[in-house]
Amino acid sequence: MGGLSKVAGLRFWLVGNDTYGGVVIVMCRFMRACAVAAATFFALGSTSATSGAPATSSDLSGVYSSVRYVEEAGDDLGMEIEVITTPQPVAVVTICEGQCWGGKTWPVVIDGRKISFSVVEELKDQDGKPSKPLTLNFVGELRGDVLVVHKRDASDVPEERLKRVANPPPGQTARLGCNAAAC
Repeated sequence: MGGLSKVAGLRFWLVGNDTYGGVVIVMCRFMRACAVAAATFFALGSTSATSGAPATSSDLSGVYSSVRYVEEAGDDLGMEIEVITTPQPVAVVTICEGQCWGGKTWPVVIDGRKISFSVVEELKDQDGKPSKPLTLNFVGELRGDVLVVHKRDASDVPEERLKRVANPPPGQTARLGCNAAAC
């Protein structure tokens, strides 16, 4: 990745980009010192997730869940989000309050470690006629492997802490939102 050039007896080695998007150049007098400095950069300096540096949108890719079964009530509670970071990022969102609903895909805005999105659920009245849709606006922030999410318009509602799911099966979040119906 790097290139070596020599100016006034010093060697300059373009190592790569740092986590903030700036270029890292190692200056040293001897080739061996350049190699050691470059190795140190890659070993220590290139991990934005642990250094507190701004995350890239791909750092947010994955499934995050706080869904749990409450045995006393016989209900599922929590939220599950699958963040898909494509050039136009989307999230599959399922919300569980007694039973799970959603499993639909919504556009998201990603800014470093922060995410925002809206969920619009079509509702029907007791006669099966369409009624006013329910719109929920969310904001969240990635903190380590936990996506902390809360409703943008409701400060009285507690935040959800969704843990990253290791190796989720494809379509897990969408199937959860089907609530045992055929997806």
